[in-house]
Amino acid sequence: MLQETIPRVVVGVLLLFFGWHLYRLGIKAVGFYFGFLIGASVWGLVLTLTEGKVDLPRGQIADLAAGIVLGFIGAYLSFRLYQSLLWTAVIGGCLYLAYATPHFELIYRLMAQIGILSPLKEHLGNFLSGTIALILAAVVLLMHRHIVIIATAGTGAHLLSSVTSYPTLFFPLFLIGLAVQAVVWNKGKSRSSEE
Repeated sequence: MLQETIPRVVVGVLLLFFGWHLYRLGIKAVGFYFGFLIGASVWGLVLTLTEGKVDLPRGQIADLAAGIVLGFIGAYLSFRLYQSLLWTAVIGGCLYLAYATPHFELIYRLMAQIGILSPLKEHLGNFLSGTIALILAAVVLLMHRHIVIIATAGTGAHLLSSVTSYPTLFFPLFLIGLAVQAVVWNKGKSRSSEE
């Protein structure tokens, strides 16, 4: 019991209070790892191709240095690549919903009740589904940070409340986690705007 309780408490507290930062750190760590692997492999390939032609530093230190340099480049590029992949995935998912499934009927019914469906259909025609999908994708991408903060605070609160015999602690812990992450996020925003 204690062996699974301690990791749950540690991971729960970390996710509850530092979810967004750990999320970004995880993406950058994966980018560093892949950059390191590529850097060490490319350096080994360069050494093999230039053997006897150019005198380049060889050995484990040179492999390690090349891996570290490309690891930092990979960590820097990883979050930008992640954002691009997220953009592509969200747009693809929304377009799939719009054209390949009947789940968009709810949105059409809501738009018809509000009275904006017929003018939009006149102007957009067959592109209405795609336009709605792109708008939904943009909203999801703008709310991405908020979604991650809510998800990590909820996961952390669940992990902590599942350890105690009081499952009703979930909601207060969730609210505390949201508040702490919002304060930490706003401090980071104000610090970057001051500089």
